[in-house]
Amino acid sequence: MGKFSSEEIESQYNLIKTLLAEPEKYRDVINEIKKILHICL
Repeated sequence: MGKFSSEEIESQYNLIKTLLAEPEKYRDVINEIKKILHICL
């Protein structure tokens, strides 16, 4: 796995914070991410 820049990490962190702050609003997105992670793991 490649190295990530601090900007990339911060961007991903902010996205996750946004999604988790309003789980009802982003339910579909969260479920799709879960599916992707399940396939990858």
